[in-house]
Amino acid sequence: MQSLRRAGLRQTSFTAIQANDQTKAAASMFEGFVDLVDAASVQGWAWCPATPTVRPTVMLIDEAFTVLAKAVAGQFRPDVAAAGHHDGCYGFRIDLADIQDSRRELRALVVVEPTWQPLCKELLRITVPHDTVRGNLDILRDEELQGWYRPGDALWPARVVIGVDGREEASAMADQYRPDLEAAGLGHGKWGFSWPVPRHLCDGEEHTFTARTPNGLPLGQPLRGRTAAWRYSPYVGQCEPIAKHYDAARGWLCLFQGTVRRIDDLNASVPLAVQADDDLLAIAFSDPDAGGVFRIPVPRDALLAKGLQSRLSVVVHGENFALPDLDGTVADLVSRE
Repeated sequence: MQSLRRAGLRQTSFTAIQANDQTKAAASMFEGFVDLVDAASVQGWAWCPATPTVRPTVMLIDEAFTVLAKAVAGQFRPDVAAAGHHDGCYGFRIDLADIQDSRRELRALVVVEPTWQPLCKELLRITVPHDTVRGNLDILRDEELQGWYRPGDALWPARVVIGVDGREEASAMADQYRPDLEAAGLGHGKWGFSWPVPRHLCDGEEHTFTARTPNGLPLGQPLRGRTAAWRYSPYVGQCEPIAKHYDAARGWLCLFQGTVRRIDDLNASVPLAVQADDDLLAIAFSDPDAGGVFRIPVPRDALLAKGLQSRLSVVVHGENFALPDLDGTVADLVSRE
């Protein structure tokens, strides 16, 4: 651990660097300090007394003025609040695992955006923690990808980058508690991550998932799996069949009745169809003025002619949405008599 206080650095204020004509007008006085540099992070605080509600962005830059990482100074610091600096929410933490650089050792400076005002008087010695990678992509379960990652011997979690089919898709923080990781001797065990698979990938097809560190090092092997199919339907409804109903004009009928509404248009009349397996038996429309009520009569003999093992369903005609409460065969319906 490199303590800047022991190194003799003092808390100070710096006048913003007037780098060009655009920043001259915006130049202002920032106050801040880099408290700590360890194997996992650079930490400190920064604020502007003239604009106390603004949470400044700090950057870690190298000797060539290349931006290595950024963080927003918005974390609560009780010591900063006790010093009278507004609400004290000016702390920052720059995770070294976020640095995408192949170099092992760096000399860097913390500056405030956009003026590039430094928060320390001398260059910091940074060790990029990308030589030891411990983690894995464990499982794809339905609509969630799970794994774990601990950057070296760090005490704090870091992010992992998720890839799907060869392209970068998202990132996730590896900070979830896993009792198996704690039992394996990995500190407090809070190194797990989970990523909900977005709907555009929930297509029932196979995809290749990868996880890597921010430095680009892979976490285990790529995982190939099939996502759960997700389908949106704008309909809600229910169906209650009556197995035996006598009509003077049509004889013995089976009635399929219930309600169905279209969520985005409650005044719409919904076309419904009774099916035995994939065979269409009858079509009717719901009545939006009566709360979406529908009533579909089907001749009982026609239903029996399809066979007792034929599976019945009431669907929105022309769309892949079946009403619940009707999951059975013709034999199941007849048994209700």
